[in-house]
Amino acid sequence: MWTTLPLLLACSAPADPPFTAGPQRAEVAGKNILVVLLDDVATDRIGVYGEHPQPARTPTIDALASRGLRFTEAYAYPVCSPSRAALLTGRHGRRTGIGYNVRPDADYELPAHEGAVGEMLAAGTTPYTSVGVGKWHLQPRNRQSIAHPKSFGFDQWSGAIGNLVLPDSYTDYRWYDDDGAVHDHESAYLTTREVDVALRLVQQTPEPWFVLAALHAPHFPWSAPPDHLVSEPVAPDASDSDLYDAMLEAADTELARLLDAVDLDDTLVVVLGDNGNPKEVVRPPLQSQHGKGTMYEAGVRVPWIMAGVGITPGVTDELVHIVDLFPTFAEMAGSTPQRDGYPIDGRSLWPLVRGERDTHRATLFTEKYYTRNNRASLRMVRDDRYKLIERGGGKEGLHDLADRHDDGPNLLEAPLAPEAQAAYDALRRELTTTHQALGRSPVERSIPGCQ
Repeated sequence: MWTTLPLLLACSAPADPPFTAGPQRAEVAGKNILVVLLDDVATDRIGVYGEHPQPARTPTIDALASRGLRFTEAYAYPVCSPSRAALLTGRHGRRTGIGYNVRPDADYELPAHEGAVGEMLAAGTTPYTSVGVGKWHLQPRNRQSIAHPKSFGFDQWSGAIGNLVLPDSYTDYRWYDDDGAVHDHESAYLTTREVDVALRLVQQTPEPWFVLAALHAPHFPWSAPPDHLVSEPVAPDASDSDLYDAMLEAADTELARLLDAVDLDDTLVVVLGDNGNPKEVVRPPLQSQHGKGTMYEAGVRVPWIMAGVGITPGVTDELVHIVDLFPTFAEMAGSTPQRDGYPIDGRSLWPLVRGERDTHRATLFTEKYYTRNNRASLRMVRDDRYKLIERGGGKEGLHDLADRHDDGPNLLEAPLAPEAQAAYDALRRELTTTHQALGRSPVERSIPGCQ
């Protein structure tokens, strides 16, 4: 019988091992960290990636890329809750129980025993103060409160902490203050409100600080932003795609205000997306059925830029995953990211970005994991050229990603050339090994000694 996650929380919490101090990277030790997480943004909509003839207007992100390191093969999960949990814990969603989005009426949440980045950074040789604003989305709407993010080591958190659910909008939403007060029908444009708070946190939090600005934009519901945030007014008959692009441009405009307050000589800045574009706003020639929620490139490959302290400007095609941020930050604080019984799936990016290692990883894995219907789950593994997608029921697709931004045809629909066959065999072994190593989600398995 499956054990529910609330039971898991109660039974495992007392024995949780703490984070401890560990190796510290001298050249970035104790420097501030700003993470800006965009919601539902794939690489094709960011101008500097040059992947689509009609990207959104993103001059701030493009300029940051010119000052930093742009990752062209960066991956997250195909939906937002697993990506957020992975950023916070450095662990794959199947380990934390957050393998898919936390629904408004779910009976589970990110469990308290999953130590998160705030707790890890506070335990280092150089302790950090962690604060955040915006979307949390790691507990169900009917139980959400500021107490949840603050239980993971954040000294402050405020925001519209779940998805906006109709009739919510960017000018009519529920806002949670850091002191626990809840305000219905807030009308300040949500992206502006979130950046206002992020700006205050950057300016007022004791150093060294970790600031997570988890913006809602440009997630649904799509609507025209204030005119002063876009280069031209949005037409009354604008399509969903046009509205989406305008909201992304508005977020980019507000991001400029935030970055102006940050000293890149004393701060690591990371800007990335949590998953790809929703199918409703995917622009041809990309296929709408290959967007958010899928294992195709437009669903899981995300924009990712690192700039500031310790970063040499450039472009890299090394395979990186959102789980890698957790151990990367651990080296800045001088903290050991892994605790007994809680294996970390991420790898610190510092050896790569500092030129100490040429290859970050040979293969990369990600998935969408349905705990109670695993046959519907999706997973993928790729190397530097080929990618294998598997549905839980066994259907497979092999794709050659060389010199392309989408997935292209399924090579398994015809006899494989020798090179493709060798790649398939290696990726099939890797996918099977990883699937078996991750095992069952904590929601599925019982807990020894817990009745």
